Amino acid sequence: MIPLNEQRKDNHLHLALVHHANQYVITDGYLDRQGMGDILGLGSQGPFQRGLLPLLQMHLDYRVPLNLHLSGTLMETLAWHYPESFSLIKRLRRAGLLELVGSAFSQNIMPFFSEQYNLRQINEELWLYRRHLGCDLSAVKTFWVPERVWDTEKLAGVLRSDRLLNKGYDFVLLDDRLVYPAGDNYWGSARERFDCERPLEVDAFMPWEIVGGRGLVMLPISKDLRYLIPPIGPESFHRLTEIFNWLASTGDERVLAVYGDDLEKAAGVGGWDCLHLERYERFLRWLLDNRWIKPVLISRWAQNHAVAGRREIERGTFYELARMWKAGEDYRGWYEDPNCFEHRQYLIKAEQTLIEAERSGADAGLLEFGWKHLLHCSYETSWHHFQVDRLDDPMYLAPWAAALTSHARSCFIIAMAARWFNRRDGAAHAEMIDIDGDGDEELVLKNDHLFAVLSPRWGGRLTYLFDLTGRSGRLVIGNLSDDWNLQEELNRYMDCPRNHPGALAEVGHEHDQYQVTIFNGEGQEACLSLRNVQPGSSLYGGEKQIRLSADAGHITVSYIVPQGLWQLSTEVCLSPNYYNLLRHGRASIAAFNGPDWRGWSNAGARAWARIDLRQSTIWDKPHQSECGHGLNLRITSFSKNFNIELGVGAPPGRTDKAKTNGKRRNGNCHALSSNFNTQGELLTGAALSDQMGFNMTQSKADGDGNNHNGDGRRNGNGALSIMPLPVADSHFMRQFLNHNLPAMKMQRLQVQACRVRVLKPHHNRLTLEYNLLLKPDKNRSGFASTLVGIWRQDGRAQQIYQLLEALWQAGFGDSETLAIPQPLGYWKRLNLMLSDKAPGLPLKQWIYNPDADWPGLLRRVAAWLAKLHNSRVKVAQQFTIEKEIDTLNGWMADLIASDQPWLSVEKQRIELLLREIITCQRIIRSGDLCLTHGDFHPENIFIRGCRVTVIDFEHSSMGDPAIDLGYLIGQIDLQSDRHWLRRSKSNPFDIERLAELLLEEYHCLRPAADLGRVPLYRARTYMKHLMYTVRMKGTEDSTNITLWLDKAAACLKAFHSLPQSYYPDHKAASIGSD
Repeated sequence: MIPLNEQRKDNHLHLALVHHANQYVITDGYLDRQGMGDILGLGSQGPFQRGLLPLLQMHLDYRVPLNLHLSGTLMETLAWHYPESFSLIKRLRRAGLLELVGSAFSQNIMPFFSEQYNLRQINEELWLYRRHLGCDLSAVKTFWVPERVWDTEKLAGVLRSDRLLNKGYDFVLLDDRLVYPAGDNYWGSARERFDCERPLEVDAFMPWEIVGGRGLVMLPISKDLRYLIPPIGPESFHRLTEIFNWLASTGDERVLAVYGDDLEKAAGVGGWDCLHLERYERFLRWLLDNRWIKPVLISRWAQNHAVAGRREIERGTFYELARMWKAGEDYRGWYEDPNCFEHRQYLIKAEQTLIEAERSGADAGLLEFGWKHLLHCSYETSWHHFQVDRLDDPMYLAPWAAALTSHARSCFIIAMAARWFNRRDGAAHAEMIDIDGDGDEELVLKNDHLFAVLSPRWGGRLTYLFDLTGRSGRLVIGNLSDDWNLQEELNRYMDCPRNHPGALAEVGHEHDQYQVTIFNGEGQEACLSLRNVQPGSSLYGGEKQIRLSADAGHITVSYIVPQGLWQLSTEVCLSPNYYNLLRHGRASIAAFNGPDWRGWSNAGARAWARIDLRQSTIWDKPHQSECGHGLNLRITSFSKNFNIELGVGAPPGRTDKAKTNGKRRNGNCHALSSNFNTQGELLTGAALSDQMGFNMTQSKADGDGNNHNGDGRRNGNGALSIMPLPVADSHFMRQFLNHNLPAMKMQRLQVQACRVRVLKPHHNRLTLEYNLLLKPDKNRSGFASTLVGIWRQDGRAQQIYQLLEALWQAGFGDSETLAIPQPLGYWKRLNLMLSDKAPGLPLKQWIYNPDADWPGLLRRVAAWLAKLHNSRVKVAQQFTIEKEIDTLNGWMADLIASDQPWLSVEKQRIELLLREIITCQRIIRSGDLCLTHGDFHPENIFIRGCRVTVIDFEHSSMGDPAIDLGYLIGQIDLQSDRHWLRRSKSNPFDIERLAELLLEEYHCLRPAADLGRVPLYRARTYMKHLMYTVRMKGTEDSTNITLWLDKAAACLKAFHSLPQSYYPDHKAASIGSD
């Protein structure tokens, strides 16, 4: 800026034309709005000329300078769909006719976001300017505030930050009314006067240094000019002439007339008057006829002109938004609208999830993509719809804003994939979990190379596929940041325009519902089936059977097409390295095709689909070649059974699967992929029972999978060998269940195949899993079911069955959200009890995901436990102090006698702490006894949605309810410590806060319960873990031992802090007394 005493030398006026171009990442083919081609001015224009590109060409032809802002989302759209459009902008820059104006990438309303988030927004847009326009970022010094919502305190520091790629902004464009203060009460303020009277005052046309703005200068946007340009008729030109003449007559060189508004308005697109572009051209010609009006580039003008002074710029925005539409000067009327609370929470939780994932050391590359997606989702935050002609009607969150905000929940999936990237364990996994918090469970498949999400609710489609084979993860299926066009549902196929297909999108059946059966959820191969259960669908009963091997970079999908359907098409949309596609466009895309596969590569990522040409399957023409930032394939088959492979990297060579399956029959690593033959058909009858062997490591096994060591000891290779028992024989159990299924209320079902897995082997007890293929009759397709068996040599299984039956009748039935597995029967001759398998995932697995809703989880778990303790069910076993003392003395003897080196340093303290626990157990009052679980471990608590199911009642007794609570809290702490410390990371859980939540909920449901002994039993849990590790010949890090002993001591200290009246004769326990 030059000195203030510079005087105007001639009679002219400087005019800055600022156009703000902003569109989301849209496409073409909409029914309710213009697509990107129409907005640019491509294709058929009808009787009117309009579009962004014709307007820019007008400026080039008429040689009229303009200041242009392009939102980041619009630039991503152009880079993908119409990259050639950038050439016109570059021509304007080379001609000296264009200055780029910066802003936030997705026009989030900045005062409501953190400084770090706003820096990301601004830098992302600057990066796109440099990438696609070759812009010198140091020349981008003027900032367009999203929706012109200003707050000096919150925004000045961000805009002047040297962490910005351009090292900070100098100028900010704000509405002229902000020159005038509103104070604490708008009514009667200088701003209200200016809004009502609309006086011509020179202050509203001058640059002002903002008080507290760290050097930022405000350039006022004239409301009058916004309304007059483009001029509608002669009266508009007349009024423009009056204003410009008056400004020129002031003789003040510091005057700058600023027009600033949507580029779409002047171009006559995006809902604006279609005649506006023609009117805008007349305006440009009028400027040429009035040479004394000099259009300028802001930065060049500022080099030679002074600011008018310093001024406090209070919060505010443009008049219509603040007053007419009732958003308020600070926009809180819209942002804090109670009806928008749920959508605000989506953004907040998504940001918290990404921050916590960063702190946990998750994959940085995927998290950067997660941030990128979150930037998209805050587009024009909380924008409302309103009725211009009915201003008194309540406004509501714009449907497109609700849709974009809703999809912020996809960040949960990205964060989980990023965590998995650094936690890969060499195995394949399949699980059902509501991974994105939308109320529907998704199917998650993962191994060391892939992380996949499928939506059984919405077409059984593969909605996300992450490639984990590189130095960082990359999304290759799923174009989640592209426009959702009013659709809030996650994972749902978007019909108009057709978008977000993912993969395995059966044409005409994209919305069908599927039922999932997981045959094997963890191991060398994950194996499952999705069965179409959509009533009335011609695909009803059809299946997609999916396999993922632990070492594979591809998923194998075997289709089973129902009778009467002779042709089935499915579409696959590939977005190799989607993050790169968003930022770079299609510059690096290349076809990647082979003899039987098709795909694309981009920036080091390859994604492909492969068919088997021997199965009457062909490559078909897709409905459209692209979906957003995605490239489409269509596969059509005329076979009843056909296979598709979807993968990353290089497609593997094909193998003779029949030979492979044959070799697996006698192996000890029998993978569930052998449930499916090479054509993808589910094997039935003898074929499947022959292949479903005894699934455990064996020293000698026959073709039926039966082990013949017979001694219940460990064999030569160290694996446990099980004596030959009928309950572990697949052939026996298939025949047995066929005769006993009616007794379990499964009428008219035949067990076609049975596979036995030993879950918990022991010399006198077993926990077994029976994977069954059941068929109603010979003419109908089968379905899978899983039962769990408990075999006890001592007959204890009968007592467990009786307890489960009593609990089932006491309200823990299948219709309850607090439940147990249904007991199905007990057979004394076999010493076998059968029950259903618990649905969901064990609570222990949630420990790996600290971002889960742990307060909600623990409230439900506390409710289950309170329900158990409140039940009137009784058992013969009862807790006694004598048995407890014997147990603790046995632990102490084993721990002191152990020669484990990791235990040696802390043996003396272990003995002291155990003696203190024994003393406490001897002298404290024993409260009322109730039915306790006895092994309330996170492994025995299963979560599925709102449902909690608990298993393993072998240790149930009438006992102190505090033991279940203390044991659970201690085990959550132990298991989370072990998981995170092994990875050299601190435990992210605040165990004291979690304990507080658990006990608060429990106390609300059992207010009379005595919780004073919970710390004592928690301390006991740490000691029990050490004892168990010694007896199982395990090992622990010595630093962990010290940590857990410290925690046990702290628990005992908390227990001793109880009131003296808690102890008999008012005497507290003392350390070391026995």
